[in-house]
Amino acid sequence: MAKLSTLNAEVEDAKTPKKNLKLKRSTVDRITKDLVDRAKAINADPSLCCWVTKLALFGSSIKGKERPGDIDIAYQLANKKVPDNVLRACYGRARSPWLGCIRCCWPQAEVILKLKNRSKAISLHDFDELERLDDPTHMIIYEFTPPKSKTK
Repeated sequence: MAKLSTLNAEVEDAKTPKKNLKLKRSTVDRITKDLVDRAKAINADPSLCCWVTKLALFGSSIKGKERPGDIDIAYQLANKKVPDNVLRACYGRARSPWLGCIRCCWPQAEVILKLKNRSKAISLHDFDELERLDDPTHMIIYEFTPPKSKTK
């Protein structure tokens, strides 16, 4: 169970920014552009098992605060329909492949970690969290429609 809590802590840490940052507007713009570039790279990577379908900026970064303390980003993921060998390889990259709980959530966790890219300024939130806020004002910064899967 310790390994599962370690992965959960790592993913939660990836979602949460470090406090007491005072970001310049140019820094927010650069980090946001880099995040969109990472989302495009994730979607182009056939070895990953999830698509990034939507990213939205919200919070102090879009409310005109001169020096926001973090960059709140809502993300939406969708599972790819991938061949079994790609899925097995994805599960094989899980930190503890013997633990079923980690293996079942690893495809999403792997994409979240790649989006965050160890940035101390980014705070990632599932899109559902954004919709539950009292003020769900947001700005879509990236949208992607996954290609239709080919069925025989």
